[in-house]
Amino acid sequence: MKNKKGFILVITTAFIASLLVVALAIIGMSCGEIIQTRVYNDQSTAYYVARSGAEMMYNYLKAKEGETITWPQSMPSGDSVVRTRGSGGTIVGNFVATADTISSNMFGIVSTGSVNGRTAKVTVKYGCDAAFENGRPIGCAGAMSLKGAGWWIFKSYVRAEGPLASGSAITSNNFVQISGTTLQNQTFEPTNFWWKYNSATGTCSTPKAVGDTNGDNAYLTDANGDGSITLADAGENIAAQEAFINDDINSDGVVNNKDAFISYYTVELNHQGLNIGKNETRYYGSSQSFNYNSIPTGVPIVFVNGDVNISFNSTAWWAQNSNNTIVATGDINIAQPTNTAGNTLTLISYGDVNTGGVNFFGGISGNLVVCSVGDFNAYYGGKSNGAIFSNGQVNIDTVYPISGLLNRDIKKGTTNWSDSTNWPLGLPQNYGSWPLKFAIKADSVVKPIWQRE
Repeated sequence: MKNKKGFILVITTAFIASLLVVALAIIGMSCGEIIQTRVYNDQSTAYYVARSGAEMMYNYLKAKEGETITWPQSMPSGDSVVRTRGSGGTIVGNFVATADTISSNMFGIVSTGSVNGRTAKVTVKYGCDAAFENGRPIGCAGAMSLKGAGWWIFKSYVRAEGPLASGSAITSNNFVQISGTTLQNQTFEPTNFWWKYNSATGTCSTPKAVGDTNGDNAYLTDANGDGSITLADAGENIAAQEAFINDDINSDGVVNNKDAFISYYTVELNHQGLNIGKNETRYYGSSQSFNYNSIPTGVPIVFVNGDVNISFNSTAWWAQNSNNTIVATGDINIAQPTNTAGNTLTLISYGDVNTGGVNFFGGISGNLVVCSVGDFNAYYGGKSNGAIFSNGQVNIDTVYPISGLLNRDIKKGTTNWSDSTNWPLGLPQNYGSWPLKFAIKADSVVKPIWQRE
């Protein structure tokens, strides 16, 4: 009997021990799953905290649109938690979010979320306009007309980056795509060439009196009120007559802005040793036709007293990759202007600037800067970066609906003009730069790119 009782005790003890082992195993497995679930939940929550941090940084930067900001950017001190609801809600987790530029037209946000020691990181990239100063992508003192073309499934678009600014109305059609600001009925000061060389600064920064073309302080005004300065305003005064003759640079019988234009380049700007004075090596006394290799290598600027025609070329038309300027008293006509990244082609005309091309053949990879006293006309396709401003009108028309080939793309310049060494050679002092402030491009223009790390 005693042996049976001892055997039952052993079996009972073994059974209880087995139950304990099983219970402990079950408890261990349950605890492990609970811990794994909590880790997973914390990591998942940390990811959403990181996303929330990125969105909060986006909203913070969105509020800075229109400002000039410095990079990188961080969230203000204290704005680093995510709560369940409102400012009084329970803290879900913390985040650290920063933003920095990736390129001139893209920035990225990096946000790391933290929950109970678990972390997750997300990055998101947005399109933007970086903060720097350049000329207006398109501007004019007169009216602006933008026309794309379409027929059936064939379309040729005008695609332009703002700001677009006009002293009158801006008209367009359904085949025009504009990203950025459109400003109508703006007030502009006409481009001014009444400047004199300042020997102290080495620049043309001293204003002349209107009518005093040669800057000798002897000049006429419109004494008889006929709207122009002519020899008649001198009357019988011999000294006044002599002053008029000296100021009538192009001897056309009237002293006006064209005389100031010629004097600005051939006299005042020429103080900088550019050889564009009359009878010098870079001065052309009559209309000229250029092809891609007819300008000597290393020539930064030429002056043409007449019209300029630049023949078609699908590669960089100037003999070298550099910054070059053409100044003309008449019209400038250029087919398919082309250059390479980092370079600038500047066209300055007292008349009109006319251009046209085919988008497929490329275009200005660097910058195209236009200063036109007359109109700026662009027909057919082509692409350019830079600044275009006309004292007259801007007319852009793709003409035919040949999809892809005749699109006209006009984008902002890629050079920072706040650095005076980047200012295109020959632009008058009051051409004006446009502060391109920070702005986030709409999702319809550049879709955000989210990544989880």
